[in-house]
Amino acid sequence: DEVDRARDKVARCDDWTLIENSSLAATRGEEHGTCRVSEAELNQTKTTACGKYLAGMQGLSPPKCMVSLPADPRPADLAAVLTCVQKKAAWWRDTRTNAEKLAESCDQASTAHADKSHACDSAQTTYEATFCGYRTRLTGACTQYDECRTSEAAEQKEVQTKVQVAETSRKALYTATSHIDCHLGVLVASPERQPALLAECLSLQVSTSHLNMMYHAVPEGSGCDVSPVATFPCQGSWLREHYEDESWYSDAP
Repeated sequence: DEVDRARDKVARCDDWTLIENSSLAATRGEEHGTCRVSEAELNQTKTTACGKYLAGMQGLSPPKCMVSLPADPRPADLAAVLTCVQKKAAWWRDTRTNAEKLAESCDQASTAHADKSHACDSAQTTYEATFCGYRTRLTGACTQYDECRTSEAAEQKEVQTKVQVAETSRKALYTATSHIDCHLGVLVASPERQPALLAECLSLQVSTSHLNMMYHAVPEGSGCDVSPVATFPCQGSWLREHYEDESWYSDAP
């Protein structure tokens, strides 16, 4: 009936809370975190490789004979000069080979880190967009939920007030009609029975329990919790919780 329908309309406000949960945003967050862990490891690898390259270039030690190598050698010095030049050539060959390997390792590590960093930046963008999209839908749904319950609860109260007035009126009419029917019975009764019937009519207690209506309290709602999105991307507290406090942050900021 009308009272039940009004109650059910309040209960249906819970439908506003039936949006997707935060699992997709959580998944994107996990993907981003995993990516940053890898980026941090690659950054450490790059630091090590390029550190070795720098150390190798800073610690060059050519043959000592080069220091005293005469610019204008005498015939007696030629054998020593040749030996020194051969040492220098061997040293230069070995130094070049080692330097090229160190440079290649540094370059490869730098490229791998840069590529991973770019991929993680994209993952972060996706994560934050997913989270903000979920936040927009959740806060919007919760606003609609609150407005729905406020509106429908007010309508339920109004409906029940009207029904209560109608109920009271029906009971009054039923009681009056019952008394009228009773007195009509007195009018058509034999003179001998009229006094007794009238006495019954005057003491008649009319039951109206069959006209009673059942009224309802405002249904308990499921509630709509926005606390999971109380903080969100670009806020300092959110950045600390999701990025800065993570173990990878120092190597993949």
